[in-house]
Amino acid sequence: MAESFRRLLLAIDASPGNAPVVAQGLALASAQQAAVHLLAVGGSELRLATAETYVPRTVYRQADAALRQRLARAARQLRRAGLRPQIELAQGEAAAAIVASARRFDADLIVLGHRQRSLFERLFDPSVAQHVLDRTRCSVLIARAG
Repeated sequence: MAESFRRLLLAIDASPGNAPVVAQGLALASAQQAAVHLLAVGGSELRLATAETYVPRTVYRQADAALRQRLARAARQLRRAGLRPQIELAQGEAAAAIVASARRFDADLIVLGHRQRSLFERLFDPSVAQHVLDRTRCSVLIARAG
């Protein structure tokens, strides 16, 4: 018998690869009549850049605006499908924000995206998915395009 999920946390960021997270989360939530919590996490993408160089405030504002646009777009897509997602915007370390939000929402499934990263990125910024898997008790789905 397949597991039933009643409370889904869909975690997105400012990157363009969030479509599979929203699409797969929407399909699961619709099929299982699950509640949806849509979380957008920002800030961690600038962590490496600020460690070595000065980053102008406009860069932070642009990143925040992009994150808010992606959150609004995802929320509209879920609402058009008849869902009523709870919306949350968080800043900081992505894995910690996702785990904390999943606990507050009492999620039984977290849906995350995946993006290809260079060896350098993996060395200095470990996988968010791996950190989430290590720190949460609920199931985790990695949504990939294609």
